[in-house]
Amino acid sequence: MTLGGHRHLGLILTLNLDLDPLSFAERLLHAECEGEEVECEISPLYSQSFAAHIRLPEISIAIMTTATATITNPEELAEEKTVIPMTGETMTVDLLVSSSPPSLKSSLSSAVTLHCDVWGDAEVRVSWHLQRDGSGHRLDQDDSRITIQQETQEKTTASSLTIRQLRVHDEGTYICAVTSGDHQVQQILRLQITEPPRVTISVAKQPKTTVTCRTDRFYPLDVEVTWLLNGSPLTHISPVTSSHRKNHDGTYSVSSFLEIPAPEPGAPSDTYMCNVSHVSLIDPITMEVHVLPEQIDSPCLVNASIMIFAIVILGVSLFLCQRSFGRRETKKTM
Repeated sequence: MTLGGHRHLGLILTLNLDLDPLSFAERLLHAECEGEEVECEISPLYSQSFAAHIRLPEISIAIMTTATATITNPEELAEEKTVIPMTGETMTVDLLVSSSPPSLKSSLSSAVTLHCDVWGDAEVRVSWHLQRDGSGHRLDQDDSRITIQQETQEKTTASSLTIRQLRVHDEGTYICAVTSGDHQVQQILRLQITEPPRVTISVAKQPKTTVTCRTDRFYPLDVEVTWLLNGSPLTHISPVTSSHRKNHDGTYSVSSFLEIPAPEPGAPSDTYMCNVSHVSLIDPITMEVHVLPEQIDSPCLVNASIMIFAIVILGVSLFLCQRSFGRRETKKTM
C-alpha cells in the first residue's frame, strides 16, 4: 500500500507500506476535505531514519521510516520551505503507531477506552502509563476499574486501555509506550474530567430575606454564577460568594447569596434567576425562584381572630363551671 502524506508548508512524501490496509488511511487522505486541520512533523533520527508525526482531531499517528535513497540535507525536512526536492525518492515504513482519541473529555462515573494500534514486522511490546501532577506510573490491572487488552495478529498489534467508574484523579496524560526492534515510540493521549454542576435555588425569610444559589459537585474548578431580576441583569444588589469547597471525590461546590428587599404589599412577585456557566455545559443552567410580597394582617382579620379566641375561652370556662356545679349537686343529694 502506498500512502501519500502532506503538511501545510508543501512537503510531499511517498511512503511504501508493506502492511494490511489501514483503517484510518482513507480518513487521513481526505482530512482537509472534511475541514479538519492536519499537523505533520518530520524529524531526522540517525543515518537515513526519520520519524513523522501526524495529528488529526480524532487520531494521532507516528511513523518510523527509512529512506531508500540518500537525502543530502535531512535537516531541511524540519524547515518551513515551500517545496522540498525529493523527486523519485521513497521512504519505507519500519513501524507505524496510531492512537485515539488524542484528546478526550468525560464525566465522573462513566467509562472510557483509549486505543493504541501498531503495525510492523518486528516483535512489539506495548505498555500504558499515566502522567499527572509532575509524576507518572505504569498502569496495570491491579485496579479492578482498569482493563488492558492486547491482540496480536500478523504484523499488527492492537492494545486498548479501558477505565470504568472514572474519578477525578484519573485525569491526566496517558502514554502508550511501544518498543519494536530498535524503535521506541510514545503516543500521548489526554483525558480531561468534566463534571456538570448540580444547581439549586432557595429563599429564606429569617433573619433577612436571602436568595441562595448552590452550585454543587462540579469539576474542574472554574464556574461562573450570574443573577437576573425579572429577566434583567441584577445591578443594584451585589451577591456574596462563598469560598470553593472541595468534596471528598475531588469535585467542588460554591454558593452565591443575595440579601433582597421583599416586594411591597400589593406589588407583583419578583423572580430571581441564577445562571451557572461551566466548561462541562453547552448552555448555562438557569434556576429561578419567586419572592412574594410581604403579608400584612388587616385590622378586620386581627379583630376577628381576637373574637374567635375570646369565644373559645368563654366556652371552655362555661364548660368547666357547669361540670363543677354538677359535682356539688351530686354531693348534696347523697
